[in-house]
Amino acid sequence: MPYFLFLFFILSTLGFAQQEFYKPSNNMVIERGDYGKWNDHSISDPKVIFVADTFRMWFTGRDIHTYSNKIGYAWSVDGRRWEVETTAVLTGTSYSWDEAGIETVTIVYDSNAVMNPYKMWYVGSRDMEQATHSIYWHVGYAWSEDGTNWVKYPSPVLTANIDSASLDHGSLEGPSVILDKDTLRMYYAGFADIDQNMHFNQHFNINYAWSLDGVNWHKKLDRPVLEVGPMGSWDAHNVQDPEVLKIGEQYHMWYGGNASDDLGQQIGYAYSKDGLNWQKSNANPILTTGKKGNWDEHLASYPTVVQVDSTFMLWYTGLDNCAIDPKCAEHNIYQWNIGYARQLQQNLLSENPIKEKNKYMELKTNPLQEYIYIKLGETLEHHTELGIYNVNGNKIKSIPSNGQTIIKVDKKGFDKGAYLFQLEDQRGEVALGKFYIY
Repeated sequence: MPYFLFLFFILSTLGFAQQEFYKPSNNMVIERGDYGKWNDHSISDPKVIFVADTFRMWFTGRDIHTYSNKIGYAWSVDGRRWEVETTAVLTGTSYSWDEAGIETVTIVYDSNAVMNPYKMWYVGSRDMEQATHSIYWHVGYAWSEDGTNWVKYPSPVLTANIDSASLDHGSLEGPSVILDKDTLRMYYAGFADIDQNMHFNQHFNINYAWSLDGVNWHKKLDRPVLEVGPMGSWDAHNVQDPEVLKIGEQYHMWYGGNASDDLGQQIGYAYSKDGLNWQKSNANPILTTGKKGNWDEHLASYPTVVQVDSTFMLWYTGLDNCAIDPKCAEHNIYQWNIGYARQLQQNLLSENPIKEKNKYMELKTNPLQEYIYIKLGETLEHHTELGIYNVNGNKIKSIPSNGQTIIKVDKKGFDKGAYLFQLEDQRGEVALGKFYIY
């Protein structure tokens, strides 16, 4: 019995409960610096916002000599090609609570602020010996007029509870702050040590605090707002480093999770009506680690997300397999870098072929045939490539046009289910699409 195929072109916004992201080809967008630079060991933990038609990113960088973490800055007009500042924009302060280094920033841009519209919360530590013990990490606060020149508040604004059992007794890290009307909401990871027989005890979970001024914070103390999954699930070991957005009246969270210490984190998604009670997506993880040999083979996590028009764009930290390969790790040559993924949208999908008036491509399909035919529009360059992805964003097939006007895709070897495609020429992405095989 032949498979039946319906090919759709993406037109509108994705239903939030069922997110799908894909990784474009060559999706590493920022690499660690050259030897001798302030970020020559690694870069990670991106935070991206979109202000004045520009993507602005702050990220953690570390050098191989001092292992001190600092905050870098980059900007982009398309989210994929970035200009990186040559020096760090924020560092730890000598003889202060954050002298060992700072990392995992979150940024709020307050367009109504009379001055200093950029607000930053970050994690810092006193010294390297203490930094190996997670209880010494605290959250600091800074503000800026332009996003690159920062003034720090002199002391931590949120600290882990190290004197008694709590939801963050072992650690707090990875904050995400949003401005919700007049209230600042912070979501952060905490290591639960509550001396109770709770399934989330002795794991990282995502906790909540709120503030009216960014300095004085009030923690939710009874239980985490997002907990590790049940035993055997993909996020049973830790959930942490959230990214939260409020769009309309709904809250959205992307977060890192893993099943054990041996498995690198992947990215999940949850949604909420009140910002406190969260529902995880049944499609989790919505972004997975790369295939064997890929730059993000071991880890794809620490997400940051921006919505531009009807599209969600995601940046994340990737880690190659040298992190767990003794031959690499003992020489400290494994790499943390920053990658990019994009949401595929599935509501209001058109069942009609793309016409020539779209100037990109025309689709010719016959559900009874063994092949999919994609006709390239006249505006496309000859060196065009079709990438086919599964719903987790992993590329499973790549077909070059080889100068032909029609790309033929053999359906043999495809399992039943949904697939995504991306059409690129030398100028970059020119079309996205989706098809189902039943």
